[in-house]
Amino acid sequence: MNRLKTALWVFLITLFQALFTEYISIAGIKPDIIFVFVMCIAAREKNIKTVMATAVICGIITDCLTGRIFGNYLAIYLICAIIMFIVRDGMFKYSIMVSFVMIFLLTILGNSIFYIINISVLKDVGYLYPLFNIILPAALYNTILSVIMMYLIGKTIYKKAGVKF
Repeated sequence: MNRLKTALWVFLITLFQALFTEYISIAGIKPDIIFVFVMCIAAREKNIKTVMATAVICGIITDCLTGRIFGNYLAIYLICAIIMFIVRDGMFKYSIMVSFVMIFLLTILGNSIFYIINISVLKDVGYLYPLFNIILPAALYNTILSVIMMYLIGKTIYKKAGVKF
């Protein structure tokens, strides 16, 4: 049942991101709702295989949506999801505040990796401009959305799974 619920969530979030992120962008900063979903799953799930499968599927979907080099988002989502799972499970034992801080930090890491992979952007403007004008506002936006997403995922997917926050 959780797989069906997760698949439905992925479908709805993909649809929402494809159709409505342009309208909810603030100062040109669009949230990465699919990334937030993957991080929330990594923060709540007890099985690393489920976290990795979700990250791979969502990464492929995001790569298809953006039309950029295939595999960028797949690699970023997978790396960040594994880091979130390891830090949350190994060090902090399901602390919700640590999850939100980690989502903020992993958004910065993921977007930084994305800008480093696309080095042609860095040649023109350097790294400080994207860091202060794109990456940090997007990290703040994603963290705020993760509070809502974490609550909704807890009420739907993990309602009877025994995972508590």
